[in-house]
Amino acid sequence: MAHPRSPFRSCGALAAALTVVLLYALGALLAWDFQLAELWAAEDGVIEWTQVALLCGAFALGARRLFGLVANGRPAAPDLLLTFLFGALLIGELDLDYRLFGISVLDSRFFRRPTVWLPYKLLAALVIGGAHLAVAAYAVRHKDQLWREARRLTAEPWGHLLLAGAAIFGFVQLFERRLNHWLLLPRNFLEESLELMAAFYFLLAMVARTFFSSEPSDRRQHFS
Repeated sequence: MAHPRSPFRSCGALAAALTVVLLYALGALLAWDFQLAELWAAEDGVIEWTQVALLCGAFALGARRLFGLVANGRPAAPDLLLTFLFGALLIGELDLDYRLFGISVLDSRFFRRPTVWLPYKLLAALVIGGAHLAVAAYAVRHKDQLWREARRLTAEPWGHLLLAGAAIFGFVQLFERRLNHWLLLPRNFLEESLELMAAFYFLLAMVARTFFSSEPSDRRQHFS
């Protein structure tokens, strides 16, 4: 009697197939029209906005799962951390601070710039500093939950996908300037394509976590 495929294998096969499709699409774009590929890879281009859409999906799934766990009084620290992470990546990808102020709010020059209204500086310090401190304090308080979940990263499909996305994204951040000088590719194409791949894996990770992963087993802990 044939045994049904496990969710692990099904999810892994789907991720592999979609990865091939994405790579083929990027390669086909590059071969078909070099100038179009350069246009799509430019700032505010199609590839960047596709990254935004994928990160929005990951954030939405994370928030959906987080609120569901909170409503049921289930352990939610790992999902809070993941949702916060995707939210931060999404804001960074949108460059909201550059669009509003022409400079990153994480840059110390933002707080020294006289053209930036003082209440904006105070609000930025409160929101950025307060949010990070609150999440860090909550994570420390519930470090046991985070440790148990961290050990599942190598055991479940969502963990593999999340680690793959994080590795690709981290690689891009470390070698961002050098990537644009590798190979005979349009400017930003390799960088943006890798970030697109990372965002794609983040979304797949949250799909797998939401629909193929078991709930936290410790029912005695509550979101508090």
